[in-house]
Amino acid sequence: MRRRDASLVFFTTLTQWSVGITIWLAVWQWTDIAPSGTFATGWDAGNPVLLALALVGSATLVSFLHLGKPANARHATNNLENSWLSREILALGLYSLGLAAWLTARWLEPGGASGAVLSLAVPTVGLFLLWTMTRVYTVATIPAWNSGHTPLSFAATSLCLGLLTLIILGMVQGSGPRGLTLGLLCTILFLEAVSAILNQSRLATLSPGIAGSMVTREGYRRVFRFRMALLLTACGLALFLAVQPGAGSSAAWLVVLAILVLGQELAGRVLFYSSYFRLGL
Repeated sequence: MRRRDASLVFFTTLTQWSVGITIWLAVWQWTDIAPSGTFATGWDAGNPVLLALALVGSATLVSFLHLGKPANARHATNNLENSWLSREILALGLYSLGLAAWLTARWLEPGGASGAVLSLAVPTVGLFLLWTMTRVYTVATIPAWNSGHTPLSFAATSLCLGLLTLIILGMVQGSGPRGLTLGLLCTILFLEAVSAILNQSRLATLSPGIAGSMVTREGYRRVFRFRMALLLTACGLALFLAVQPGAGSSAAWLVVLAILVLGQELAGRVLFYSSYFRLGL
């Protein structure tokens, strides 16, 4: 992986994590899929909207490390007509502002109409942000990224980390996770593993036209095997917690699950950027 891409590993992962929290929070509020009860509001550490805002704020700060001249960031939205990168920056700004408005609405008017509207509007903008991020990377000149695996992996990161976060926050606030939510997490992790294996097979057939592809090198393969070990272990643990009554409410098991899930997501993103090579000049 190119050294300058390290900041993008954290930028994309943290941003997608934030979006996932808002998506599942909307599901929590508008369906009966999750445990009963409400999450904290205001500046409480258990407020998922505050956490989502903190994550995207951290991601934005990290993104400046990727810029050669951070002072030029003010020009990032100058090419909205032709550039998906400009659209991504615009979507990021709109999403962050929406989160701030949602945080304020839930704090000043819990259960109010404005909060209800924002609970649908903010995840919608978040989905648009995910789409722009995907389009930034799916370009024909970078064949390793130009496939259906890119949007699938970005969506899986968002859904996986977002769901796990709300499961943990719900447990902290006295609403133990239902087997259904842990079962959903297990399903997402399993599909993520299948997608990763299929993509690895696809990458092995690509040739950058130089002395060997990165994905065929032993270092890359070791990281891939490490990621798969974390991913499959997390999938198995989520399944165990889903089917064992009371086990899903164990803080220790959920901490282990969180470490496994976050670790495999970061490893997967390192692999994503490590697979980079460009065709043509």
